[in-house]
Amino acid sequence: MVIPDTLRPAYEGAEIELPLAEAPPSLLRLAEIWNEKRGVEPLPPRASFSFDDIVPWLGYLHLLELVDDDFQFRIFGSAVAAWLGHDYTGRRLSDLMSAVPDVGTKAAAGYRKAIATLAPVYLHTEQARHRGTEFGWSRLLLPLGAGDRVTHLMIAIHYRP
Repeated sequence: MVIPDTLRPAYEGAEIELPLAEAPPSLLRLAEIWNEKRGVEPLPPRASFSFDDIVPWLGYLHLLELVDDDFQFRIFGSAVAAWLGHDYTGRRLSDLMSAVPDVGTKAAAGYRKAIATLAPVYLHTEQARHRGTEFGWSRLLLPLGAGDRVTHLMIAIHYRP
């Protein structure tokens, strides 16, 4: 994806929401599976996903459970943890917000958008820097639950060096 020069000054390092159709093929495939699992319901239940369903995204997948007014990482992708240098499995988003407020605030905004819309949310960052490396990355946020009540979020990460 190419960001027009007119948008670039406001966009550098920022995360923006884009249409799902612009997501990388691997994230589009996960969104298709999500849609198949939900059938005619607003949301697929967390239990509808088997291990085999998520194998292609292992290491780059987070599973969060809504706990009170917070999110708890039940699974934090091992490849993402290795890259970040910290594994948040078992931790809450509020822990991340305390440690890295800008990252936690950005994450929470996306999570709340997926919950409010009961739909996949595709977020993209064109240019960021971590540990001296420049990269682009995307997140696909998928709400899971029963009826129109979200109980979990599944998040797939896609990196582009």
